[in-house]
Amino acid sequence: MDSGKHLHRGSNLSDLQNRLYAEQVEQIEKVFPLGLLATLINATVLVVLFWEVTSHIRLPVWFFMILVLTILRHPKIYQKHPLLSGPSSLLFRGRILMIGAGLSGILWGSTAIFLFPENSLVHQTFLAFILGGMVAGAAGAYSVLMPVFFSFSFPALVPLIIRFFILGGKFHFSMGGVLLLFALIMWGTAKRYNQTSTNNFALRLRNSDLVTVLAESKDRAEKFNEELQQEIQTRKVAEEELKKQEEQLADLVEERTAELVEAHRELQKEFDERKRLELELIKSAKLESLGVLAGGIAHDFNNLLTGIQGNISLATLDAVPGSPQESTLKEADKACTRATSLTHQLLTFSKGGNPVKTTLHINEIITETAGFVLRGSNVKCVYHLPEDLWNVEADEGQIGQVIQNLVINADHAMPKGGTLNVRGENIHLDQENPNGLPEGNYIRITFRDEGCGIDGEDLSRIFDPYFTTREGGNGLGLSSAYSILQKHGGSITVRSEPGKGATFAILLPASMKKELPTQPERGSLSVGSGRILVMDDEELIRKTLSRMLEKLGYKTDGVGNGTEALESYRKALQEGNPYRAVIMDLTIPGGMGGKEAVRKLLKIDPGAKVIVSSGYSQDEILAEYRRYGFSGIMTKPYETRKLSGVLERVLQDSSAPVTAEPEDHHRQSQSFPDDPYQS
Repeated sequence: MDSGKHLHRGSNLSDLQNRLYAEQVEQIEKVFPLGLLATLINATVLVVLFWEVTSHIRLPVWFFMILVLTILRHPKIYQKHPLLSGPSSLLFRGRILMIGAGLSGILWGSTAIFLFPENSLVHQTFLAFILGGMVAGAAGAYSVLMPVFFSFSFPALVPLIIRFFILGGKFHFSMGGVLLLFALIMWGTAKRYNQTSTNNFALRLRNSDLVTVLAESKDRAEKFNEELQQEIQTRKVAEEELKKQEEQLADLVEERTAELVEAHRELQKEFDERKRLELELIKSAKLESLGVLAGGIAHDFNNLLTGIQGNISLATLDAVPGSPQESTLKEADKACTRATSLTHQLLTFSKGGNPVKTTLHINEIITETAGFVLRGSNVKCVYHLPEDLWNVEADEGQIGQVIQNLVINADHAMPKGGTLNVRGENIHLDQENPNGLPEGNYIRITFRDEGCGIDGEDLSRIFDPYFTTREGGNGLGLSSAYSILQKHGGSITVRSEPGKGATFAILLPASMKKELPTQPERGSLSVGSGRILVMDDEELIRKTLSRMLEKLGYKTDGVGNGTEALESYRKALQEGNPYRAVIMDLTIPGGMGGKEAVRKLLKIDPGAKVIVSSGYSQDEILAEYRRYGFSGIMTKPYETRKLSGVLERVLQDSSAPVTAEPEDHHRQSQSFPDDPYQS
């Protein structure tokens, strides 16, 4: 039996093994003091003999460590601890013996590294002799527990054996070989002694336990019979109670079954609704996460376009009509218009792309937009648009963008030609509807093409931002449409099968208003006079806008934020030379923007005429600018003629809302309320 196994079984040892292990631990502890004394004597002899051939620093340090460790290993030291004084502490005491033996072996083995007398063969031989003697003594004292013996003997001899082999030469090889042979003999001797002592201990314990076991077996049998009778009686009582509870449970199950069935039906209904909402939320989250980035890009890009398009418009005014320079400038202006259309799509993702709504009859927008897109295409568009189709409250430019994207999508789906059917109808949605829209009146416009259709995997991602299956596509079209319709309180859905075309359906809340806003004619370039204050954090825009205003006959001052604007306006009033109007950028990073500045400015001068200028807004100011105190708006980018018209309108009649919006590539301009300067 290998006694080393006992050190790893812990509480799983049998009673015999526990007692055997106790005998082994106690046997070692009996002879332990003699072994410790031998350790101190040998250490003292080694120090005396090695004093002349070894470092006078390392040798005392080593002896001190041997002395401290020897004292700490004495059983009288650690057995004073409460956890190591009872029978249950044998496992821990055995481990302490093994750890102490291992540390002692390491210290003795370290002599071959730190105290090795390299220049004295006699001392080297003595070191081998004394370490061999220590291991031989351990074979007699520690082999009762083999792990304790190995913990000491292995680290004590192996370093010296290795050192001899490393030094080389006949003498050192011989010494290393003899020590290695000696170690193997000692390990074998210790193993045999361990087996003999273990068997003796086990035999003695078994014999002493035999009578006790027989007596205890009789007592246990009698006790078992008594417990068995009690258990039989207890089970009878439990069976009667269980039968009673079973009857009660059956009644309870029958009572609750109907409730559970109904609850399951309601839960399934709720689950289906939540699943639908989750899909909508995922789409919304994707758009919102890109919205911040897209809006910021569009804002910065619109600022650049303002400088570019403004300067182009100034150069165009100075160019000779019909000259190559004028033609080149017009081409550059068209490129700016196309770039503006792209920023308009990006703004749709952002919170700044809030719709500027007016009452619209959508039939004309559909026919004009579809006709423009399909001009030169071999796709034919068939309209089914009733004259009594309800009006809608919507942003004409954004709804036009939705229609344009859907028509472009259908055109690309039918490269060899085909028919696009566009149908409009008035509908009423109940409170519970598959679109998740509020109850009310809506108009539904469907676009059905005869194209290749959409497979299931692409269909689930069709409205994701930047997802496209078309080479050269930017993936913004359908996702823009989805975002626009959400902001209008509507929805868009698609049905399709590969090879059977696709049908897109949009829903928009209906408006019962009958009158539509008029669209006045655009005026000519108007020259004015007086002072205009320009507030914008971009120096390029301030300079460009100032040159445009000077071209129109105005004198200008430029400031970078709202604080400077208020100071300049107050100073002009005090000097008796007030500004006729103020053009304010809505958003000033790190400073006071137009929203806060106009509120404070109107406290200084309630009659101040302030025009808000913006390339991107996180508020609904562009849609309701009057409510915030502005007299008009100019959406970036803009050019000289639109600036002229807005100023003329604001300076003549501050009660009328005035706007300027960049041109869209599918029509001449965006629509805003009462804007007489559409181009």
